[in-house]
Amino acid sequence: MSDDGRRWMAILSDDSQYIARQVNCELRSELLAFHLSQLMGMDSVPFATLSKINLNSGLWKGVQVEKKEKKPSSKRMPDPPTDGDIVSLTQWIEGLKKGPMLPGILLDRIYRAIGEPLFADDIYLEYLSKEEITQLVQWTDMILFDYINVNYDRSFPWLIIHGPSSQQPTNNVYRIGYGIEKLYFSNHAQTFVWSYAPFPSDPRIREHHDLMLHSSCIFRKSVADKIAEMNTHENPVKLLLDRVNAEEPLANITEPVPGCFVDDVKFGKILQKRLSEINTWITSCKDDYDRRKRQV
Repeated sequence: MSDDGRRWMAILSDDSQYIARQVNCELRSELLAFHLSQLMGMDSVPFATLSKINLNSGLWKGVQVEKKEKKPSSKRMPDPPTDGDIVSLTQWIEGLKKGPMLPGILLDRIYRAIGEPLFADDIYLEYLSKEEITQLVQWTDMILFDYINVNYDRSFPWLIIHGPSSQQPTNNVYRIGYGIEKLYFSNHAQTFVWSYAPFPSDPRIREHHDLMLHSSCIFRKSVADKIAEMNTHENPVKLLLDRVNAEEPLANITEPVPGCFVDDVKFGKILQKRLSEINTWITSCKDDYDRRKRQV
């Protein structure tokens, strides 16, 4: 393992690479984000799992932590994981490049330069290539995904700090391929924290995600249908947590840390509310689009 202070690169015996974390809040966040993406039918969030370090096992035998010099910091950085620790392992995909900016066609609507969301019959889409439209739909996958998990790291600091004129790539978005590039959304340690945790969150975060959601009425049908299914489920949080516990035996022994998450009942209410808000918006989009077509 190579150590950068908060995350460790684990190179396993088969040469596959994973980002390892051992902070309990981050363990649960990474798992919930990955399994939420699976319930949504997305394949753009790297695989995440839990592992208990056993230096006598074939998987972990011979693993060492390579210490790196760090700049002085007032914050105490966590110690590297040791034998017996539970860590989250998030797949590192070889060949990923730093992701692009959010498309201008969405930024114009997020910042209200254009006063209505993006519809499928929008004249601006005529100027986009097939590759750009394909990537646009991937961005709207991200908008729905981040709205549910209340992602803080991805676009909120970038848009608040840099604004619409920034040329900086979006945080934790990567791309791979040529021509029609595939986007990957990574690093979900801070997901489910800012509106799900028991401490008050920055109200700008909620406002930001609302602006992101309402910037578009173009969404991938398969993803929208999966969200609708989750929204009509009698207990969406049980659906999510049952999936995590079924796929991850170690998840049952990873106790939530006080201050990281609300209890499962409150968690479920917040999750249901955000699913319902998305479903309401998509229904509104469909109604508005039908109205637009009748007016033509």
